[in-house]
Amino acid sequence: MNYTKYAQKANKKLSQKGAPIIFKRVSEEVYDPDTDSYSTKDIEITGFALQKTTKIGQVDGKSVLVGDIFLMCYLDDKPKANDTFSFGGDKYTVVDVQPFMPDGNTTIYYIVQGR
Repeated sequence: MNYTKYAQKANKKLSQKGAPIIFKRVSEEVYDPDTDSYSTKDIEITGFALQKTTKIGQVDGKSVLVGDIFLMCYLDDKPKANDTFSFGGDKYTVVDVQPFMPDGNTTIYYIVQGR
């Protein structure tokens, strides 16, 4: 089965119904021999997100804590652990990112856990 059309539909719905979101990452330091200095460059991953409801039974005190947030996201790239983002006026750090890939190849959306 070809999941490309499902990815396009999901992306369209998330773009229409979701809130704009930006994940930020500070890249590794890069040495510039011309200036004899190191610099970092912030990387931004943009897209749209909808908050998923967290059920009480999911809070286990280890992998899921009270206050964690789960987002269904359409993004231009995959975020990584320790990236940061703001949602609903609060700032979070990415704890986990799982792509929803029913065929193992086509990413429909990402589920991002923030803390």
